[in-house]
Amino acid sequence: MTLKVKEEVVERILYRGITSVEVDWSCSAERFFLNAEFAMIVDRCEESGTGVNGLEVFSSSGHLQRVAFSPVSDDRGANWCRRVLDAYREPGFLFSATFFLPGAMDVSGREEGSQSDARQQDLSLADLVENLERLMSEVDETSSAMYRKR
Repeated sequence: MTLKVKEEVVERILYRGITSVEVDWSCSAERFFLNAEFAMIVDRCEESGTGVNGLEVFSSSGHLQRVAFSPVSDDRGANWCRRVLDAYREPGFLFSATFFLPGAMDVSGREEGSQSDARQQDLSLADLVENLERLMSEVDETSSAMYRKR
């Protein structure tokens, strides 16, 4: 899976409808979020089967406060990430992250230019995006129904 494709999945699934904070101290394409907004992204990770690989915490003035990584284990849940968010709950902190995607194919070791491998990767990517979008749509419908009942 190419970096461009991973970025598209993150934008369409995890960041959908969530506004990032504009900062004047970063020249990268990195996106920064307040605690509550990043907590919603973590929820979407759990719902969609994606996850946070690494999390960076910055002060609002751009000073790096902490870098945390997903533990190496079979359980790549979000508890570690939620603990970091809880530790920086006060206003004035921004969060940025890298993500892993389910079903992301490791193409290392394959013969370069193999057409069958490329078709298989494209099919897997299309399936991944379709499944994640369907899942998030179902989550949105369930959430909307719950709020209507209140």
